[in-house]
Amino acid sequence: MDSKLFAFLKTFSQLQQIKPKEFLFKEGEMSRGIFQIKSGSVIITKAREKNKISLMSFAQKGEVLGLDSFKLEHYPNTAQAITQVEVAFVEKKIIEEIIKTDLNFRMMVLQKLCQVVGNAERHGFDKWHNTVKKKVIFIITELLKTFDRDEQLEVRFPFRLEEVAQFVNIPQTQFSQTLKELEKQNILSSEENSLKIYNFEALQNV
Repeated sequence: MDSKLFAFLKTFSQLQQIKPKEFLFKEGEMSRGIFQIKSGSVIITKAREKNKISLMSFAQKGEVLGLDSFKLEHYPNTAQAITQVEVAFVEKKIIEEIIKTDLNFRMMVLQKLCQVVGNAERHGFDKWHNTVKKKVIFIITELLKTFDRDEQLEVRFPFRLEEVAQFVNIPQTQFSQTLKELEKQNILSSEENSLKIYNFEALQNV
């Protein structure tokens, strides 16, 4: 669906480069348009009560972000780059004009909105990953999908691992403790900005 949607809008999109830690958009901002990720990885978060932040998902190449803001006028969550990201951006006013005049495109948008809502229900981070260990393992798995790794499953990141904990609102001490537990089980080893996975199957089954 995402590829069909953006193939339809390809003529109107503008390529943008987003640096690590920069925001595509922030929760509560007026909707400016939608973004398709061409390369890189983006973290999607949502503010909760008592100044807490929940991780909703990781978005990667091909995914469309910001479309759900059309029914609210504001972005309902925050999208922040965790790597260098290239996006194709389409302004909101262009999309609104096409929606008014093209039935096929209008149906694509409606289907995508339903998909976005469904994904939010199924993949809410706090709902399904309710322990620190499960959260850390989920994050590691997503990072492995995002970054190039060698044959020994060693991955180097353009940031320190402790920064990952800050991204997803996990106390640094608990994040480090979880990594140490996984190291004791000979599942992985970690350095300041790299991970080496010894048993990927065991990691998934913890």
